[in-house]
Amino acid sequence: FDGTSLAFNWNDGTIQNRSGGNLTISRGGSATTNMILSLAGTGTHTFNADSGRTITVASTATLADKTNEKGTLRKTGAGELIFQGTNTYTGLTTVENGSLVVNRSNFTATITSNAITVNLTSTPAAGTLPILSGPLFSNSLATRTVTVSGGGSLTNVAFFNNRNLILAIGSSGVSGKLTANPSTVYVQPGQLGSTRISWTTTGCSTAQVYVTTEANPAGQLFAESPSFSNALANWISQGRVIFSLYANQSRTVLLDEIVVTGTPSPLRLPGVLGNDMVLQRDAEVPVWGWAEPGQPVQVKFAGQTKNATAGADGKWQVRLDPMGASTTGRTMEVTSGGSSLRSIQHGVEPHRQRGNQRHRAGQLPVAAHLHHRLAVRDDEPTQS
Repeated sequence: FDGTSLAFNWNDGTIQNRSGGNLTISRGGSATTNMILSLAGTGTHTFNADSGRTITVASTATLADKTNEKGTLRKTGAGELIFQGTNTYTGLTTVENGSLVVNRSNFTATITSNAITVNLTSTPAAGTLPILSGPLFSNSLATRTVTVSGGGSLTNVAFFNNRNLILAIGSSGVSGKLTANPSTVYVQPGQLGSTRISWTTTGCSTAQVYVTTEANPAGQLFAESPSFSNALANWISQGRVIFSLYANQSRTVLLDEIVVTGTPSPLRLPGVLGNDMVLQRDAEVPVWGWAEPGQPVQVKFAGQTKNATAGADGKWQVRLDPMGASTTGRTMEVTSGGSSLRSIQHGVEPHRQRGNQRHRAGQLPVAAHLHHRLAVRDDEPTQS
């Protein structure tokens, strides 16, 4: 099909590739020439590609509902529907079979949308929405929504830039990784599954990234403890990162190698140095944590003041002088860059224990607005 006119009004019906070669939709035979493919009418606009066949929207196309009309787009057949150009898209998309491919791996195109709703039906077969490369942008200040329902899955998701993202996933799953730069990822009722999540804060020194289950008592963030694409050491050096969990009801969420804080400040202590710590007597006590790279850090405890500077990876460490036995509780204060932390220590052990500290029974202290039980791994910085 060669849409040589500036605007091609598609008034319902089906474009199909049943046999023969692959089908390409472009303007004037050029994949670099813009075209407008308007979804006119109030019915459904169907792309139908047989197994082994593809239908490619090669031009940079505006796929949009005609004014005052509300058409929808449907993908059928076991073949692929490929959006190759930098496309602007609105409306509802249903993937009944085969794959809807946004940005094929050998292209650097993007798709721009206010909201994308993908219904991956399980009849006749479960569909997928593979977003293989390039970011998913929003051309609006509004939060964008990607809805995945039915029996399909959302796979290999790339970037969600500068706007909030809602994953309304129903009973479906998500694989691959989600990258927010910086954005808020909301999870509506359903389950993400075991998912890699990473953040980049390049060019944004105060990026705020959240993964939440806001207003969603039925949602579940992970089916199991996920693996993260960024090691903990890389997070602080990339900027001020916030990982927060909000919900209307309490639930258990497992986290691994992650910064947990309720404020934008990067200053933090490991869980082992939380409240009700009992320190060992007559031995140096290491105190460590994370702060903004290059910032001075000061630790005050039991009349002692120790100073350090956070390294390029944000890690810092001091050693408190040996102390005698005491049952008197004291407060440890850590300050850096205008931020401060306080940890109440239960006392100094009257009898020597193995190791330098032990953590009394209790939950890891986190910000008061987190209504979750968290399992967090803290990595001690390498000693110099």
